[in-house]
Amino acid sequence: MDSPLDFFSGRLTKKERKATLAEDLLSDQNLAAYRLLIHCSLTNFPRKRKVREIEEQNRPAGNEKWKIKGSNSRKWAKERRIY
Repeated sequence: MDSPLDFFSGRLTKKERKATLAEDLLSDQNLAAYRLLIHCSLTNFPRKRKVREIEEQNRPAGNEKWKIKGSNSRKWAKERRIY
């Protein structure tokens, strides 16, 4: 945001100005470098990596478990109808 009291050479031209404050912050090179530094430090955090590895091990690899569950649910449904 420019003040009308600033000297003309110190102000930004219309092409250099951004429409919103968010655009201005996203285009700032120093802030972009800082965001990248913070993002890299958070993604390389060892505890989160270990949690991610454990979750990947526990994640089902295919749909075999779903097929087994479906056949068992039909079996249970038939038994419930008998009683």
